[in-house]
Amino acid sequence: MSNWFEHGNNSQNSNFKSYHIDLPSFINIKANLYLFSVNIQAGTDYQATVYDKDQSRISFSVEDQTLLIKEKDENRKQKNIHLSDIPKLIITIPNGTSLDSVKIGNNVSDINLAGFSMRQLDLYLSAGSLQLTEITVKDRAKVILEAGSLSISHCKTNLNATLSAGSVKIEQLRGNNHFELAAGSLKATTDDDQETEYNLTTVVGSINYHGHRKLHHFYREGAGKDYLTVQSAVGSIKII
Repeated sequence: MSNWFEHGNNSQNSNFKSYHIDLPSFINIKANLYLFSVNIQAGTDYQATVYDKDQSRISFSVEDQTLLIKEKDENRKQKNIHLSDIPKLIITIPNGTSLDSVKIGNNVSDINLAGFSMRQLDLYLSAGSLQLTEITVKDRAKVILEAGSLSISHCKTNLNATLSAGSVKIEQLRGNNHFELAAGSLKATTDDDQETEYNLTTVVGSINYHGHRKLHHFYREGAGKDYLTVQSAVGSIKII
C-alpha cells in the first residue's frame, strides 16, 4: 500500500536518509515503538516521513480505519544507543482533522503531538520526553511516563498523568487535569488564573503560588470549569 521515495539526507546522522510514504485516510493511530521518536502533526495530507538508515525497520498498515505502526523486534536488541542513532518518524494529518483515538507506546525516544484534536489519547513512555502543543482531547487522556519530561502548551484536555521521575512544564492548559508525581517538579503558567480551581499537594517539597510559599497543601476554588490537581511525593509545585 505504501510507496517509498528517497529524498536525501535530512537527519543529524549522516547514515540516515528520508523516506516518504503516502497513507490512506484513518481516524485512529496505534503505534508500538522502541527506538523511533515520533511526531504527529497537522499538515496537508495523510503522510509519513521516516528518517533512518534502513526503511525496513518500521512498517505501516491501515486496518479498520486504524493506522498501525510497528518496529521490527530486532530493534529492541540494540544496546548503547546514542542520540544521533535514534531514527525519527513524522506523521501528518490534514489540517482540521479530528481523530478518534491515538495510542502510542514508546520505550527510549520522544513523542511530540501538535496542532490537532482527538477524542481519546493514551501514551506510555519508558524514558524520553513528551510534548503536547495546541492539542485538544475531547474525552479521556492518559499519560504514563517512567522517566523524562512532559511539556504542555496551549492545550485543552481531561488528562490523568503519572510520572515516576521527571518534570512537568505547563503553559496555558484548560480542562480537568490531574498529575501524580513520585519524584519531580511541576511548573504551570496561566493567563486566566481566576478561572482555574487548584488542589495542590506535596509530601516532601514546596508549593509556590504566585510568589507565595504554601505548606504541603493548597486549595483554591475557581470561577470556571478548569481544574488542576497535582499530587507530588517528592518535588516542588509552582504556579506563576
